[in-house]
Amino acid sequence: MKKLSFLILSCLLCFAVGAQTDYYANKTAVAGTNVIYSVKSYPGTYVISNINNTHFDQPYKLLNGAPAPLSQDQYKVTFIYSNPNDIAKAILQEVFTSSQLTNMRNQNLGFDTDCILDTQTGNIIEIRFMFDQHPLLYSLPPDTWFSLEQKIKQRFKYTFPPLSKTVQFINVFIVWGFQGIFRED
Repeated sequence: MKKLSFLILSCLLCFAVGAQTDYYANKTAVAGTNVIYSVKSYPGTYVISNINNTHFDQPYKLLNGAPAPLSQDQYKVTFIYSNPNDIAKAILQEVFTSSQLTNMRNQNLGFDTDCILDTQTGNIIEIRFMFDQHPLLYSLPPDTWFSLEQKIKQRFKYTFPPLSKTVQFINVFIVWGFQGIFRED
């Protein structure tokens, strides 16, 4: 009986350690089944960006390719849904298990998305993620982030006033806090 208990305890310990794999530590890129993310590490934070992204850290340009004459903060954008929290909640529930969501909410975790929007269609065309170097987040494999990326691109839509439609793309930043999104009413 002692051997069986020891064996079960050993298996549980191995499973717990394996669940904490840091996919992003000491890497400049990490691959999933359908994606490769570049990885940047800052004190306490990881930033991962699909290697196909090309617009981040680029200056705004007019539709004809000329540099935009105004600063980036003068170009505005509007989320077209009345309650974006409902959409965020649905996306997260599709990507994460209920156990993961509960743990992330209880740990007061979240992540940020830096998004590039096409001003002519209102679609998100590129996303990069920023998240704390916390075991519940860094143990998420690249395919989980890719699934999240695809669902965000499919569901979120924006509109633009006329001035903003004169540039090729606009950058927006979205904060995803699990406690705020899944707050108990």
